[in-house]
Amino acid sequence: AASQASLQGASKDTDEKWMAMLVALSKGTKKDDMVFEFGYEFSELSATRATQLMSHLPLTIKKLDIYDANFGSEFMEALIQQVGKFKNLETLYLHDTKVGDEKGGQEAGGRLA
Repeated sequence: AASQASLQGASKDTDEKWMAMLVALSKGTKKDDMVFEFGYEFSELSATRATQLMSHLPLTIKKLDIYDANFGSEFMEALIQQVGKFKNLETLYLHDTKVGDEKGGQEAGGRLA
């Protein structure tokens, strides 16, 4: 399975290597926490790659923390879709994350709830 460090390395690589890392991530059986700090460790990630990352999170994680994910509605839609598939998720934290305007944020929040 892909580690945070492996993901960070792949995020600076070609699309082919990035997608290969995401496929490995999606097949993981990690049951712990995953933390993504888009304002720090993943600050150079494009909105497209951040959205791809959300779509490939392992379905077995228990806790997901996301910081500074200001990538818009496509990112949030990918996250919502993936959260709906999670098997063991107990806690989801979204810190300093914006979807768009107030209406868009309220709609996304309602869908996550």
